[in-house]
Amino acid sequence: MSTKKNVNIGIIGGGLMGRELASALARWFVFVDPPVEARLVAVADLSEQAREWFRRVPTVTQITASAGELIANPEVDVVYAAVPHQLHQQIYLQVIEAGKDLLAEKPFGIDLSAAEQINAAISHTKRFVRCSSEFPFMPGAQKVIQFIQEKRYGKPLEIRVGFHHSSDLDPTKPINWKPRRRSWSWSTPTTPMAATGRRPH
Repeated sequence: MSTKKNVNIGIIGGGLMGRELASALARWFVFVDPPVEARLVAVADLSEQAREWFRRVPTVTQITASAGELIANPEVDVVYAAVPHQLHQQIYLQVIEAGKDLLAEKPFGIDLSAAEQINAAISHTKRFVRCSSEFPFMPGAQKVIQFIQEKRYGKPLEIRVGFHHSSDLDPTKPINWKPRRRSWSWSTPTTPMAATGRRPH
């Protein structure tokens, strides 16, 4: 029986990125002697269809349409927020002020003012917050960085890296929430703008 500390994770936003994190946590067992045991225990999303997907995850004990309910859950230690950009400030501040650690998506704030307010809240509460979509802090990437620093591979002459997001490779995919002009709140979902055939660059 494991004596390691359980770190319970909640996801706000059960779309593509939320499902990706759930998938990553399901593979946690492949790590050799990780310092903690990470478990997905809660999910919040406005969409009933999105929420339904997470019912297959046996460790999830809370599925809700309310981000506030998830944030208030005392069993949740860390919150991963994958919500529309204009909601980042609202959700990030709620998570930090509730005393939870935060895994955030970019952009850190929709503008400089929002980012400064989020950063000020972090400085006040001293919570752990990481905002990254390039995975430099995942174990695999950290190992590569370590090997390069230790010069295990000699002198690198060239390094090419990239992350191809499958949905961004399809120019005919309908546009989604990112370019919406209307305001969007967690409690008031809106309908995506009509497809135009090509998304704006």
